[in-house]
Amino acid sequence: MIKQGVYFNSNSLTGTLPTQLGNVNLYNYMKFHSNKLSGAIPTQLGNLERLATGFNLTMNKLCSDVPTEVEALSSGLAAGEFLINEGNDLGTDCCHSLPDVYTCSPSPAPTVMPTYWCDDGAYMASDGTCTTCAIGRYRFNNDTIYSKWTRNNEWMSNCTLCPAGTYNVKTGQSACISCANGKTSSDDRASCTDCWP
Repeated sequence: MIKQGVYFNSNSLTGTLPTQLGNVNLYNYMKFHSNKLSGAIPTQLGNLERLATGFNLTMNKLCSDVPTEVEALSSGLAAGEFLINEGNDLGTDCCHSLPDVYTCSPSPAPTVMPTYWCDDGAYMASDGTCTTCAIGRYRFNNDTIYSKWTRNNEWMSNCTLCPAGTYNVKTGQSACISCANGKTSSDDRASCTDCWP
């Protein structure tokens, strides 16, 4: 059992810090500064709660974020005795700091934006997909008629009921058909019926 501490400064040590160091019963210090240690600081080092006089990992090639468990050790040490940042690349992914040793995960594919403009006879649903107009409804999506401001308004999210006196018997229409003379459209605009006198 090691009672006082571990002092391995300036020994050209390489590799990663062993996670087992967190199981060592240290009462005073752990110092590994000025070596060539690389990789992330193991979370297990946060178990060294009894350290009283020093924790020093400066001047190595350590990378990644400092585990909160290890950062908590600083509260039990005197000012200036918790030293880890200088000479390391903490806060940077190890794959960027040590590309010969670590491989970065590929970046996720960019999010595909939904279609901004649907074809005639369709409207943009809330999930960004174009949805075909129902029977009795229409939609004319003409870029030259409607401004960008209009595109962002409510009419973009639905189809319009055919005006009175017109109808549609098919889905996905960009215009409505006029009823014959003496006829008017039904309430659902799916057909024409005789006009009432």
